Amino acid sequence: MGLDEIKPKSLEGSFVVYCGHHGDVNAQYADIILPTPAYTEKSSTFMNIEGRVIQTLRCHNPLGEAKEEWKIFRVLSDLLDCEIKFNNLNDVRKKLVDDNKNFLALLEINNSSKLSFSSKEVIKDYNFSYNIDNFYMNDSISRSSETMANCTNEILNKAKAS
Repeated sequence: MGLDEIKPKSLEGSFVVYCGHHGDVNAQYADIILPTPAYTEKSSTFMNIEGRVIQTLRCHNPLGEAKEEWKIFRVLSDLLDCEIKFNNLNDVRKKLVDDNKNFLALLEINNSSKLSFSSKEVIKDYNFSYNIDNFYMNDSISRSSETMANCTNEILNKAKAS
C-alpha cells in the first residue's frame, strides 16, 4: 500500500512532517519523521492549565537519533534561510520570555488570562458520557509500552470482575 492510499483527503497534495516520539497515529501520514525526545529526555518550559509556568530537566539523554525540537528548528532555519535567533536552550527561553511575559514567573499561577472554564448556566437533563475509554492508555508513550498494556489489562479486568 502506497502513502497516497493511507493519507486522508484533507492532506492530499501536502508534504507532512511528523515531529514526535513513539509514533502516535499521525506518524503514519508523514512523508518524513523527525524523531524528538520524550518529556523525560529533554529540558522543557511549559504553562499548565492553571497558568503555572514549569521548567523541567531531562532525566537521561535522548535515545537513538532523537533531537530536541529547538535543535531541529535551528538546523532547519539554516537550511531554509529563515533567521531563527537562538543557538542554545537559554536563548530559546529568553526568546520565549521576550515574546510572552507570562513565562517570566516560574511556579506562580498567572491570573492575567481571560480564559474561563466555568459558567453560571445550570445544566439540566443532559446525559454526560466519558470520552476516554481507557484512561491508562490516553497518550502515545503509554500506548507504546508493553508494561502499560499489561498493567491496564490487569486493572480493567479486575474492575470488570468487581
